[in-house]
Amino acid sequence: MNIFKAAIFLLCLSAFGYAGEKFDFKPCPQELSWRFGRGQIFENLNSKVGVVYKEADNEKLCFDISYPKSAAPESGYPLLFYIHGGAWVGGERFSGYGYFNDEIRYYNQKGFAVASVDYRFARFENPKRTMDCCVVDCMDALRFIVKNAKPLNVNPEKIGVYGHSAGGHLAFMLAMADQNLFLGDESLQGVKYKVSCAVPQSGPVLFGDEKGSEYGLYFVLFGKPYDRALMKKLSPINYVKKDLPPMLILHGKKDELVPIEGAELIKSRLEAAGAPVEAVFAENARHSFEDAKEPNNDRLADIRRAFFVKHLGKKD
Repeated sequence: MNIFKAAIFLLCLSAFGYAGEKFDFKPCPQELSWRFGRGQIFENLNSKVGVVYKEADNEKLCFDISYPKSAAPESGYPLLFYIHGGAWVGGERFSGYGYFNDEIRYYNQKGFAVASVDYRFARFENPKRTMDCCVVDCMDALRFIVKNAKPLNVNPEKIGVYGHSAGGHLAFMLAMADQNLFLGDESLQGVKYKVSCAVPQSGPVLFGDEKGSEYGLYFVLFGKPYDRALMKKLSPINYVKKDLPPMLILHGKKDELVPIEGAELIKSRLEAAGAPVEAVFAENARHSFEDAKEPNNDRLADIRRAFFVKHLGKKD
């Protein structure tokens, strides 16, 4: 589908107080930078910042997690797992998306823990890495959380994932892809996680029609020459089946980076398979939902929040 040619190229241009059981978490060296202002997203929250979930390529990969002020239920807090964007080559867990700072506070007030995660980026060299490392790392972060659910005070049966742009693609992958295809750290390979629901926002769903070296990001993401098998492996559209968690797909009708045709395609495929899916395609909205109308951003936030509360909240 040629609609994805310019999308990935433009994405490249746009990128660049835990309470509970005692646990010996390894601190992340990036915690220092958080204390100098990059971690405003978790400021003044009941949070644990810089939890190392694994080391790879001489990098310590971390997540931050914030908790409600209320006591944890016996089963642990439901978890909202947030994945930042950045074209798979950049971004940071500190930044959040839009007004996600307010989102964290909202979910904490509703009794949910919220985690924001680091992952490695695709690179040409030093070391050379393709885009699958992003998927592996996000899956490993969830595996680590599930493995340590009790000391983290998290309910492993109630995990929702949310991401925007590249993070939206990774949210699709965490909810849909076969975990056995993306094994990472040896200490986590026997751990399975379960996604209860997902909200992929502005995320690509299909790779494979790109031609020409002008789209240089593709050489980073998929190797040179392009690894077509890897493109297929990393395309969420290839994991459509009936037995998937509920998903709410959010996309702007005027998205200039990831055209809406992909979101429409995967929605129709999921519906045909009998999978539980909802979608909101916002009028006039661009990639980061600038100028969104019908619904506007306030209404979109309400829809997203209601979805997570419905699927992660207490049963009546």
